[in-house]
Amino acid sequence: MKLTSQEIVTIKSAIKSRNKVKYLNYFLIWAHFLAILSLFLGLISTKELTVIAFLVVLMMIITPTYLGSPKYSTLLDILEKQVPEERS
Repeated sequence: MKLTSQEIVTIKSAIKSRNKVKYLNYFLIWAHFLAILSLFLGLISTKELTVIAFLVVLMMIITPTYLGSPKYSTLLDILEKQVPEERS
């Protein structure tokens, strides 16, 4: 499987972006856990927990698309070139 240098750069960029999102999601899960713990300790109200929970979920949905990762279709184009065509 021969890849051009541009395709390798695109794939490495996708891997970096995936790793960023993974660590950010770990951080957001911990933030959510700490918010729930704070609720049980009486440090925040249920309204504040609702806002925090909504923001955490929203961030988890938005971050994969806005962290500068290459588009999914671009990665599929690279892979599509590598797959041999079927002959009827």
